[in-house]
Amino acid sequence: NPIPASIAVLNPTSIDGSSPFPWIRLFPQPASQQLWIRSQQIWKADIEIFRLDGVAIWDRKNWNLNQPIDLSDLPSGFYGIRVGWKGQTWVDTFSKME
Repeated sequence: NPIPASIAVLNPTSIDGSSPFPWIRLFPQPASQQLWIRSQQIWKADIEIFRLDGVAIWDRKNWNLNQPIDLSDLPSGFYGIRVGWKGQTWVDTFSKME
């Protein structure tokens, strides 16, 4: 199902400016062939990559965060990523360059 294009907060912060999930990191930024999700607190999660118009283009359930996400088939551009685990959701953006 498409995600509403009116999502305004892709990298939410609390009132004091800190991220509610500072222990999740994407790298490299920008990415080219692979994207890694690093976390000290989660090891498996449901992952979804979507275009910024909200259309999901890649998703995996129970993805092992010790393996990279292959981006080689994606064209260059900006994308959103959603990481979900145990009722929690973290959403961010990344750029893919050739």
